Amino acid sequence: MSSTLFEPLSSIKEFLNDQNDSCNIDIQASVRKCMNCLKDSTVVSDLSEDQQTEIKTLLLSLLSKSSNPKETNLLTAISICLLLHQKPAEPAAAEFLTLLELPSPQPSYHQQTLLLGLFGCGKQDLLGVTAPDRRPMSLHLSRAVLLLCSTPYNIFQSFHLLDLLLHQLASLPSLPPSDALTTELLRPAAAALSSSWERQCDGLPELLTRCWAALLQLHARLQPGGEYVDELLRPLAALPWSSKTKLHTLYVVSQHIGCQELLLRVPDLTSGLVEAVSGHHLASISTDLYQEVLQAATDDQLPQLERQLADLLVSDDSQTCQTALLRWLPAAVRCRSASGRRLLTLLPADSVAGWTARLAAVRLLRESDADAGPDAEAALRAGLSHPEPGVRLAAAAACWGRRAVDSPPAHLCPPLLAALVSCLSADSSSLRHALCAELRRLVPRLRTACLRGRPPPTHLLRLLRGLVDAVLEGLSPGSSFQRRCTCLGALQEIVSHLYALPAGAGAARKGVVPPQTAVLLRYLAEHRPGGITWDIVTRDSLRTLLLCLYDETDDVRETALKLLITYWIPAGLLATSDREQLTDWAARLADRPNFHDVETAAALCLLSFEAGRSEAGGPPTELLEELLSAAEGQAEGAKRDLFRAAREAPVHGRLACLRRCLCGTDGAGLTQEMVEKCVKLLEGVVDTMLKALAGQQVDEHGGTAPSFAAMGEAVESVVAAAGGDTTRSSALSNQYQLVLSCCWLSLKECSLFLGEVTSFCLTAGGPGMSVTTLRAVVATIRRVLTGCRHKGAIESARLAWSRLSTAALRHASGAVRDVPAAVLRGVLAELRAGGARSSATRRGAGLPMLVHTLLAADRQPGLADSTVSALLEVAASPLPPSPTTPASAPTEQRVEDCSAGSEALTTDSEPSPSPSGAADADGAEADLPHTIALHILTGLMSDAVVSAQVTSRLCDVTCAALAGLASPVWSIRNASLVLYGAVVPRLIGQRKSRDDVSGHNSVPFGELFGRWPALAEPLLTLLAAGGPALVAALTLLARVTAAGAAAAGWTPLLERYRAALAPLLGSPAAAVRHLTARCLSALLTEQQLSEQLSDRGGGCNRLHGQLLLARAVAGRPAHRAAVAEVCRRGLAAPSPAVQYLALELTVCDSAAGAELETALRLARRTVLEGAGRPWEPGHPLLFAASVKVLLREPSSAAEVIRRATESSKNPTAADRLTDPLIESVHQTDSPPSGECAVLCARRAGRLLSTGSRGRRLQWSLELALRHLDGAAELRRAVSAEQTVLAALRSGPDLLPALAALAAGGEDPQLLRAACERTLADSAPRCGQDARRHAACALSSLWPSVVAAGAEGTELRLLLLLAAARLLQDEEQEVRAAAAAWAAPLLSGRNTTDLLSQLLSECASCPSAPSLALRLVAPSPPTPRLVQSALSADHQLFQPGPDNPSCEPARILSACAPLVSSATESGPELHLLWRQAAETAELLESCASLGELTRVLTAPGVFGAVECLAGVLELRPPPESDFPRLGERLRALLMAVRRGTWAGEGRADRGEARVTA
Repeated sequence: MSSTLFEPLSSIKEFLNDQNDSCNIDIQASVRKCMNCLKDSTVVSDLSEDQQTEIKTLLLSLLSKSSNPKETNLLTAISICLLLHQKPAEPAAAEFLTLLELPSPQPSYHQQTLLLGLFGCGKQDLLGVTAPDRRPMSLHLSRAVLLLCSTPYNIFQSFHLLDLLLHQLASLPSLPPSDALTTELLRPAAAALSSSWERQCDGLPELLTRCWAALLQLHARLQPGGEYVDELLRPLAALPWSSKTKLHTLYVVSQHIGCQELLLRVPDLTSGLVEAVSGHHLASISTDLYQEVLQAATDDQLPQLERQLADLLVSDDSQTCQTALLRWLPAAVRCRSASGRRLLTLLPADSVAGWTARLAAVRLLRESDADAGPDAEAALRAGLSHPEPGVRLAAAAACWGRRAVDSPPAHLCPPLLAALVSCLSADSSSLRHALCAELRRLVPRLRTACLRGRPPPTHLLRLLRGLVDAVLEGLSPGSSFQRRCTCLGALQEIVSHLYALPAGAGAARKGVVPPQTAVLLRYLAEHRPGGITWDIVTRDSLRTLLLCLYDETDDVRETALKLLITYWIPAGLLATSDREQLTDWAARLADRPNFHDVETAAALCLLSFEAGRSEAGGPPTELLEELLSAAEGQAEGAKRDLFRAAREAPVHGRLACLRRCLCGTDGAGLTQEMVEKCVKLLEGVVDTMLKALAGQQVDEHGGTAPSFAAMGEAVESVVAAAGGDTTRSSALSNQYQLVLSCCWLSLKECSLFLGEVTSFCLTAGGPGMSVTTLRAVVATIRRVLTGCRHKGAIESARLAWSRLSTAALRHASGAVRDVPAAVLRGVLAELRAGGARSSATRRGAGLPMLVHTLLAADRQPGLADSTVSALLEVAASPLPPSPTTPASAPTEQRVEDCSAGSEALTTDSEPSPSPSGAADADGAEADLPHTIALHILTGLMSDAVVSAQVTSRLCDVTCAALAGLASPVWSIRNASLVLYGAVVPRLIGQRKSRDDVSGHNSVPFGELFGRWPALAEPLLTLLAAGGPALVAALTLLARVTAAGAAAAGWTPLLERYRAALAPLLGSPAAAVRHLTARCLSALLTEQQLSEQLSDRGGGCNRLHGQLLLARAVAGRPAHRAAVAEVCRRGLAAPSPAVQYLALELTVCDSAAGAELETALRLARRTVLEGAGRPWEPGHPLLFAASVKVLLREPSSAAEVIRRATESSKNPTAADRLTDPLIESVHQTDSPPSGECAVLCARRAGRLLSTGSRGRRLQWSLELALRHLDGAAELRRAVSAEQTVLAALRSGPDLLPALAALAAGGEDPQLLRAACERTLADSAPRCGQDARRHAACALSSLWPSVVAAGAEGTELRLLLLLAAARLLQDEEQEVRAAAAAWAAPLLSGRNTTDLLSQLLSECASCPSAPSLALRLVAPSPPTPRLVQSALSADHQLFQPGPDNPSCEPARILSACAPLVSSATESGPELHLLWRQAAETAELLESCASLGELTRVLTAPGVFGAVECLAGVLELRPPPESDFPRLGERLRALLMAVRRGTWAGEGRADRGEARVTA
């Protein structure tokens, strides 16, 4: 043996002999060396036969080791196959077949690896030889590969083997016999490929397409005539167009024979694609096939295709419209540019979808360098000024050409800037992402155009500068969440493409900023071409981003922090004094109990840490030591007095700051010593908090979390021990909430800290962590997972455990990898022993998370499979003996046949939850091991990564879930139901449409049982035996169709299912009948359906099931006679439930119209009898269906309803008569008669008296107000205020009728009530719907107010005030509605001018005190608006009934953003200081803490004062004029937070004392 081969073999032996994984051998490198040696024929020829056998045995031993990575096993299999190829072909083939049959713990994985090694070794001589049984070796390999493809294990690798086999067979000069190859390979391979398109696996569709291509090549060699194409297309005709199998197969065939030939064989291909485009799961393949059709279409076919595409682009279905816009339109324009130009004329200009599609077509034409036509420029201009922001963004995207130098012309830049700025204030999340994506494309082009210009084009510089100014303005305090997120995303895109990342700031992006950009920025800053001031990374923008750190949302805060660290800190804009101020302010915020303050403090600490690191060139250890020392002191304080610590200095604040500094960016501050101290500190904090929550019962509960009641008692004892208030309800007291939130937040922070520290320590290049410390971390995290019930704490511990498991299992040391694995072994051992305990109220609490996250992080094949086996064993184990009589299993409630008129509908009833004694003994504190095992399986099945590893056990898990539904223990039944809900999507895929009966949600019968054959018999057994799991089984089968089952050979099994389902149509359980009808409608043939509908056997339950089946197939022409016959029998049945279904069929199905006379007689009798009863009608659904039948003949309906309402003694029955009438008249859009309007008015009055809202009230009011009789009846029934309020709440369409009635003098109070309600609903505190209705009401009420003349002056002012509010609303839709009304009043002026005029009018009206300044509150105003508002009401700070003391704080929240743009001596800044001082004086004048709390907790006031105090920290006023102004405001806020304050009235307003 040569030395080159001996060395890797020795390493492999040493690796196999190492039992503890303590050796540091790179086994993959050793196997690769061995493989390279075996490729050399001279090296192998020197080996004796015994040596070859020894090497093969050694490699097989290595292959059987389950802990090896997949790459190592593949190299090992290739080495074995290279060794076999040195032998003669036939003996080598026989030996390889023997190796395939060797026993293995994972036989599928073993066979896959060997076959991959055979196909990957680069030698094909074994494929053409004959096996010992005289059959071709290729057929033996085909059988093995197809067997692997039929198993659910490692789907991608199995079909990868099939792809290799087919391609290598196609490359052979001679093929095996035609019949054998077709029977044993080609047909089974086609069936396997057809049933695999719905499988969830990355990259599988592309792999299946390659397999189909090779399969068709083999077919073409065997059958040159092309008969095989018809054989493939024949079973596709029975499949619906919502089937992936049909579309993918057609696409592959079109690639093989050409699309024109395919159109001749499948004439309905184009219409089928239009039907398939509504499914989002078919978007990709339908686009590929549509592109093939376009390329093959003739000139005569193109117009029809273009019209179809134009209809799809403006479709009412959003999914269809999106697929056509994003996929089909680009394919059409790129294939045929002339089609794109013609689409511009076909698309309508009166809809948003039409405008969006037109502009998208213009953009595609410009990007493809094609002529967009003469209408493109006009379309761009109109699109940029369109009122819809989505259209404006689409127009902005179309302003650029394909090349970067194709910038928009100068005359388009102003409207382009206006369109982009308007999109910044949009409230749609999808529009925000689209805007950021567009800026990601636009800013580099602007940069490139400026770099190439000599000098840079001024119009492009103005465009970019204007965009930057708008973005920074949108980040000011007071902006909405969506606007801040949008502006931050836009700023990130702008800065990232203009400023190069500093060294070490992160990985390089795909688009690197060119070095010339820095030269351009310096040139712009020095020369200022066009008078443009060019600075983005400045002190002013730094202040703006610092204010964003105070935001309560993570998205805003974290994005701003990332920008500051990446771009502003390296620029050196944060001086040492600034860092010290940030650190001090962070320390003050960290000691607050509020969670958002703590997050802001942590962000400020990280910012100061990174600034010091950038300045000193290393991590500032003094800051870390200071934070650690403070946290240790607070932890000791919490151990001594938890109540005092929670109130004054909760420990989670300093822990959050320390965690962000240590682990915020790259873990630069971590050292071994620091890690040991942190772990010890966190372990102590977790122990303190869990003991505090357990209280006296900590020893009693052991490893089980205390109940919520026990935790409440423990917290009450902590509050009582500290002398807190326990006289009132502790659940509502501030002291109780302080202690409880301190415990939960501390546990969450400790868990996150442990997870991040461990992850950084165990990664490559980290400081490392000893095994002892790692075990302590694991024990602490597990204690949180299993020792508490708070969802947030458990989720944080789950995240920490996931990070720890991922880092530990990928570590090089075997001892480290064994730590989390030992936890899994311990959990499974406890479950087998029946000793695992967990919360009964949290579905297993932390144990499922413990196992689930560990297996998701694990890469070893087989661990997940063995875990599932152990869990299934626990779930199937017998229940422990019960000391009491066990509860019976759930049974179906059965009723007698309804021959005597009793109701036939019955339901599955669940007995009262009285589980057996085994579950009840610890039912309040712990679950049975069976329940926990089922919950763990639910977590595994819900995870895509883990479920893919255990796909082979999916049938076993499904059977376990179905078996658990029959358990006598309620917790097991509940866990089984949840598990079944997680398993079903893995079996048949996720729902692709909200409609349950949609074809997109169905799966073919052959595909279901072809992939999961082990489910066929258990489901049949359940159908025959019934029981609690019957409904679950029917729910699965209700999504199965019989399409293509006969052609695929599934008829025998399908007939067995049809026979098992047929008797269930007469089940006494209503749910079973409903599901059975759905199943049979999809699985039976047309003849079998007619037989089922014509069967007259059985009682009312059977007839009810037949009616359900008739409703499911009512639209099929083949069953019109059978449906009519069933309907006739149902109308004559004595059961109301059966009569109801028969009447519904009479109304909905035209085939049942022959029975209309019978239905009308039944409906008249039902309505008259039901309305005359003093109580509820016998069957409400039958009552409503009877009214619907009567409405098919309006004259008969009017007579019957009049008689019924006159004789009715039951208001409920009268309402059920009126409601269908209202719905019917509203849908016909015909004017109501006087009698109908009166009925509607009475119905509206009853609805208003009960406080009801909704469509019924809206329709009743609308119909009543459309006739004078109805309006008069309505005013008699309710007051004007109630009418207006109901109209506004129901919809703005009723206000024109109200205004007309008021203007006519019928009710003078009506118009006033409408105007006052409009003003009230325009307030920012009102809901979005109320503000939108108020904006629409402006246009409805304004004409009547103007017509009122002098009497309407005050009403006009009310509407002007409402308009001024709504024009500044946060919601774009509200602003657009108000702007549409204000457009005639603007007359060329901007919104600011109009608002200033409105404010001036308000100031001249004595009846509107203090309303003027409220107008600026909804959004950040301009200085001009604030000055106008102040001049309109200079009595703002005078207390009075119309001006409560909380009003200044609300105004200050709007004035605070002025500080970001004010100069040091600006009038706005002095105005802000003066207002802040007077606000502080008014708040300090409160006589008691209760009064101060009442004032500050008014809606929006506390946040406003807090925002103002934060701004004053950055722009402090002079101490001589405003002494301690910011400190006074902060003291007032802290007083309300802590509940301790001493104020001595207005006389001592400046000396109010705040007690810490």
